[in-house]
Amino acid sequence: MRARDRALVQVWDVPRHRLLARPEAAVSDRGLLPALTPDGRSLLTCLPGGETLEVRTLADGRGHRVTWPRQVRRQACRAGKWTVTPDSRALAFDTPDGIRTWELSPARERPRLDLPGHGEWEADFSADGATAVTTGDGVIALWRTSRPGTPLMRYAVEDDAVDARLDMKDGVVRYLVGGVVRSLDVRDALRGDRLREPLERAAFSQDGRSLAAAQRRGGTTVFQLRDARDGAVTSSLSGRTCAQCRPGLFAFSRDGGTLAYTAESDGGTELRRWSVDRRRETARAVIPSYVASLLVPGGGGPVVTSGTPAGNRDNDRHYVDAWSVGERTRTRQLHRRAGDEPSALSPNGRTVLARNGERITIGSGESTRVLRGEISITAVAFSPDGRHLAVAGGNGRLTLWNASGTRRLGVLAESAAGPGTGATPVLAFSPDGRHLAVGREDGTVRLWEADTPRLSGATYPGAEGPVLALGFTRDELRVTTPRTPVRALPLSPERAADRACERAGGGLDRDEWRTYLPTLEYRRTC
Repeated sequence: MRARDRALVQVWDVPRHRLLARPEAAVSDRGLLPALTPDGRSLLTCLPGGETLEVRTLADGRGHRVTWPRQVRRQACRAGKWTVTPDSRALAFDTPDGIRTWELSPARERPRLDLPGHGEWEADFSADGATAVTTGDGVIALWRTSRPGTPLMRYAVEDDAVDARLDMKDGVVRYLVGGVVRSLDVRDALRGDRLREPLERAAFSQDGRSLAAAQRRGGTTVFQLRDARDGAVTSSLSGRTCAQCRPGLFAFSRDGGTLAYTAESDGGTELRRWSVDRRRETARAVIPSYVASLLVPGGGGPVVTSGTPAGNRDNDRHYVDAWSVGERTRTRQLHRRAGDEPSALSPNGRTVLARNGERITIGSGESTRVLRGEISITAVAFSPDGRHLAVAGGNGRLTLWNASGTRRLGVLAESAAGPGTGATPVLAFSPDGRHLAVGREDGTVRLWEADTPRLSGATYPGAEGPVLALGFTRDELRVTTPRTPVRALPLSPERAADRACERAGGGLDRDEWRTYLPTLEYRRTC
């Protein structure tokens, strides 16, 4: 090894002004330096050659080589970042696939944090090692180290964000961007009331009272009504699906008093109607179609469904079925109208919007081409006030249109589901139509004001995605993910200010005000 490939490293006892160790360390092309264990007893060093890891005890200056497999030692010495775990017993380092953590003695690997993409990653651990935060590739992620398969939270940050540190006491992650320390509230993600069996599908009622959910249990899927405030189960609904069947769809009436839901069966779909207030099933019917959307109109009218007839095997030319299902009857309203796959029913239940942007009138079968420029629609949401239509297309974009789909008002996002995913996003308008929210595959949520679509909108960090459902109350946005039935995010400025004051421990006193804002007159901020 040439002289420029060697690094002189010194470890000093500062109070006693005494040199403790001077190991010779190999410096990788990324400039990796030795790491001191948190207990201050040992120093971890890659020896010249870059394939041997040494642990040197500072008390006596003795060193011993770590007996990891050669490939693991090579990965550690070529890593861009090192982190010694708080118990001083293991070393975490970044690899192209994520972060690996190996115990120094005995030589064994702890659960690996599998991170997508590529780039340099760094990690920080809680004092007990049970929680970790990772930074890299423009993402901050929070993990339970015992369940490393899916992060508790993912949050997109600037590419130059570094040095994320986890503060379990305050429930925040602090990270550095351009010399400025920023804080990310992760208390919701750290909550322990997570479901053991994940939810597969969910929907909130517009009145903010109820959450309908499909949960996988063993080889079947069961249906539930939950309290939209805390996610507690209030009713177990009738029916279940087989292991190979899709979990079905949910639709509430506008007043939240009626729920319609579907379950696939052999040769079609079983539709059930449930009274939320009386907690009982009021109707059941089997439709010989695979339902793509359903609607519960106001005033207690029959449920309307649209879908593809059972037995249709032509992937290039689909047919649309529309059914009206009452308390005891089912009536086919539109059958075998050739076109593209159905996407959504209009709020009045009179038209079906197909994936190719074709609007089909139920009854007559007449069609009109709308949403020009959109490619293979994947998700649609109509605003309750009848003014707007949000569309997620196969090209990844999220756009806002007038309700008829004849005039595009703006492009809200170039990637509605999230970077690098082909998943279908979840779209939801607030009951007054003022706000539009989109839930992504990575669990993040973006929020826009419908009247100002050219603004970038606000982003809420993800908590164990993907997002299954979004719901609104007057001052909250509620989010459902597979293992978190309800997560509440503040919407009103007053609630956001209260939360900021809580995190800051109160507002500035007069002395602090003079220090940080000397040119402004003092006023109470919290």
